[in-house]
Amino acid sequence: MKKKPSTASGAKSVLLVDDSAVIRSAYSELLRLFGFQVLKARSGADALRVLASAAAVPDLLLTDFIMPGMTGVELALQVRKQHPRMPVLLFSAYPEYVEHAAQMLPFATCMLKATNPDKLMACVYKMIGQDAAPAQP
Repeated sequence: MKKKPSTASGAKSVLLVDDSAVIRSAYSELLRLFGFQVLKARSGADALRVLASAAAVPDLLLTDFIMPGMTGVELALQVRKQHPRMPVLLFSAYPEYVEHAAQMLPFATCMLKATNPDKLMACVYKMIGQDAAPAQP
């Protein structure tokens, strides 16, 4: 059975992947404040399991670059094999990894984790095809 895009249910969804529980929690809370459904994973392998069991395909993959076992680049390549149109946003605390990821994944957007929340949300909305983020509740 083929999964439906998450837009069929109305709410946009993000698959958020980071090995840091603190980062997952903070980014998840931010995304939820803006009305997103958030699927969380702590590793690339975990993300593939979450994606396989999800009722609908997420609108965006938001993943850390450096994680144990599978990098964000490796995860993005795996996900894009199954879902070639899924937008990918990679983030890292290290500028050199952001540059490296951008070279390896021309289809992805790459940014630093220290990006302010407004800039992050503007990027998320742009990637899912909406011009601007709605006002925060």
